[in-house]
Amino acid sequence: MRRPQGKLHVEGATGFVRDRSNGAILFTKQDEVDAARARKAERLAKESRVDRLENDVQEIKQLLQKLVEKNG
Repeated sequence: MRRPQGKLHVEGATGFVRDRSNGAILFTKQDEVDAARARKAERLAKESRVDRLENDVQEIKQLLQKLVEKNG
């Protein structure tokens, strides 16, 4: 893998380079970054779905309680 200009290989850490201009350490394996972002988006979507289902169940419980009180 060719390093971008102005970057130094970080010894003992594959996939990382140090930017000479500001000393920042950068991760260079974009495919791994993209995969991690996709996993995070999927996890957040699942969490959102679970939250919606929990809210729906709570609403159903409230409606059932009202029916029981009304017809009790």
